[in-house]
Order: sequence, then structure tokens, then C-alpha cells
Amino acid sequence: MKMMSSQGSTFSKSKFTAHATVLLKLHYRNSPFRHYDDTVSPLLDDVNMKGYERVKGLIHKTYPQCDIFKIHRVNAPVMYGMYLLHKEEIRLANGGNDVKEKVLYHVTSEPNAVESLTSGLDWRRTQRSRFGSGVSFSNNADYCNVYANKSTNKVGVRVIIVSTVLVNDTHLIKKRKKEHTLIIPPGTADTTVSHNGHVFVKYYDFESYPLFFVYYRWTPEILNESKFFITKTNYTLQRLQQEEQTLCEQVADLHIAESSNLQLRRRSASKQRWAAAKADSEAAASKAVAAALLQRRRRSASKKRRQRQRRAAAIVEVKAAL
Repeated sequence: MKMMSSQGSTFSKSKFTAHATVLLKLHYRNSPFRHYDDTVSPLLDDVNMKGYERVKGLIHKTYPQCDIFKIHRVNAPVMYGMYLLHKEEIRLANGGNDVKEKVLYHVTSEPNAVESLTSGLDWRRTQRSRFGSGVSFSNNADYCNVYANKSTNKVGVRVIIVSTVLVNDTHLIKKRKKEHTLIIPPGTADTTVSHNGHVFVKYYDFESYPLFFVYYRWTPEILNESKFFITKTNYTLQRLQQEEQTLCEQVADLHIAESSNLQLRRRSASKQRWAAAKADSEAAASKAVAAALLQRRRRSASKKRRQRQRRAAAIVEVKAAL
């Protein structure tokens, strides 16, 4: 017997699949969502009105402006069975202690979301790996929307994958540290967590199971309404303002240095002019003194000539009288 999904994929019914289906039904038993008695359920199935409002309210707690227009429940027994097997492996490795499960979000495009139902979320699509090169989840849908991969930035539809995620041993990424090259978390950690507690990065297959696909309309303008985008923008503005301040200070220093140099040049030119004027004054004074001395000498010589002339005339008169 073959099992056909709503996306056209098929897989053989087996005891594993049947058992996983029973467990998946048990998972939804106490929820208001529709569940089925067999494995021939669509891979993506509509939820009833009560379930729709419940999931919508869950998203709107952290992303109130999210324009949701459709919600699907995921019915992937094989994937859920692998998830439970991995959960049991971790539990046994922990000495039988329960494994923590968190309901987290991952935003992607609609084609990538559908593809993930057969091959899982692909860490190789990761474009922002500040907290590790794995698949990123968040406890805040708005945060997911702002920091989703750039490949989802086309105007149209995005999908929030509401997942249950195994979080056993965590490694905290410090605020000023970036782990772009972190492929496997250190020590026994299976999850890296951002310093603000919003991001959880997973590195291994089947450590998450998609519960719901939440489809919402997206345009770049929506980012302006996010507090995370505002914070990110403010950080950028602060950085630009700091760079501008530094540049202004450098220009001011250059201006001050240039003004100081100009002042020094002016003072130097003034000193040179003063020295030249002093030299000219001293030269003029020297010339005046020289001219006065020359005139005095000429007067003295003229006086001596007159005296000699008078003396000579007196001698002539005396000789004539004798």
C-alpha cells in the first residue's frame, strides 16, 4: 500500500509509519486540531476554526502585525517517528532524564517550507550564521521575520514554520562574539543560543518537527514596523553617527592644525616684516647719521678755510703796514 501526500510524494506504509502515526495522533489528541484515524491524511491539512485562532494568537503574541491568511497542520508520520527516535536517544544518553522541547519558529519561503517536509530544513541555505552554521529557530516570530534569509525577501508569501525542537545541552554565544565558522557546537552541546535568548541554532537532523505552516503576506515595508528592525536601524544609525562624529573631529583637527599653521605663518611673516622695517629704519638712521657727520665735517673744513683765509689776509696787511 502506498501513501500519497498532498504534494504528490509517496512512501510505503510500514509498521514504523503506522506506529509513528499513532504517536502523532496522541500528540494532537488534547489539542483543538483535527486528527485522523489512518495514515492517508494529507501531508498539509487545514485546521478547524478553533485551531486556526489558537495558532494565530500564538504568532500574534510576538508578531502582532503578521498578516496571516492560511494555516496548515503538518502530518508527516515518518519525520515525526525519526524525531521521537532521536528524542529517545538523547533521553537515554541523559540517564533516562526527560529532554526539553521548545516551540520555536523558523521563517522561510513557501517552496523551501514544502521541500523541508521530505528532506528537512537545510542548514546549507543559511546566509546569516552569527550564532553558528546550522538551522536557526527563534522564540519570537517577529525576530524570525526580520532576520530571515535574504532569499525570502521577494514580495509575496512567507511561511512561519511552528516547530517543536529538542533543546538538551546549550552553548551560549556571547554578545560581541561571532560564530560564523561554528559547524558543530563545542563539548556536549547540541544547541547554540544567542546572547539575547532569541536564537536557537540546531546542527543535527530530526531534532525538530514542524507542527504548523503559517502563511502570511510580506513586503519590505513591513520591516519598518518591527521593534527589532528599529533596533537594528538604530544601531546602524548610531554607528554612522559615531563615524560622522569621528570624521568631524578629524576635520576639526585638520582645520585647527591648518589655522595654527596659518597663524604661525602670519606671525612669521609679521616678524619678518618687522625685522625688515627695523633693518630699513636702522639703515635710514645710519644714513642720516653719516649725512650729518659729513655735513659737520664739511662745515668744519669750510670754517678752517675761512680762518686760514683771514689769517693770510691779516699777515698781508701787517706786511704792508711795515
